[in-house]
Amino acid sequence: YLARETPRQAWVVDSDAAARAPSGESWQVLALLRSLPRQWETRERFVGTLMESGLTPAVAGWMATNLVRDGARFRLAFDLDAIEALLRDYFASDLEAALVSARTDVRVIRATGSPLLDESLPRLHAAGVRVHPVHGGHWLNAENASGVAQLLAAELPR
Repeated sequence: YLARETPRQAWVVDSDAAARAPSGESWQVLALLRSLPRQWETRERFVGTLMESGLTPAVAGWMATNLVRDGARFRLAFDLDAIEALLRDYFASDLEAALVSARTDVRVIRATGSPLLDESLPRLHAAGVRVHPVHGGHWLNAENASGVAQLLAAELPR
């Protein structure tokens, strides 16, 4: 799909556009998933193990939505090697210049409980990028989906 006109807005959700070494919560969760058994007797056991490993109940519950039946047990539907390849590509890409020079209204949702954008905030503000704080950690889709939805409902062009 090729856009025929410049979009009116572009949104980035708690993601840093600068290149850097793999790190952060997503990288840690990938390592956690690699360390766990491949199959689970119940979703509840999977969620409990994730919570014991430090994930919030909301994130652990969201992760469990990615379990699929495998006979009498459950397994993750994720291809962890593919996820690692995508994360490595993300971390290697430096898109900050494109973000701050975009010819559209760029908005960034910053999770208030995530340090991910701490270093980029001064550059984003200097470039006129609007940053919207939303309560929660990096996994806003699980921890505060209603906060994100309310922000988008108020800010998306009509």
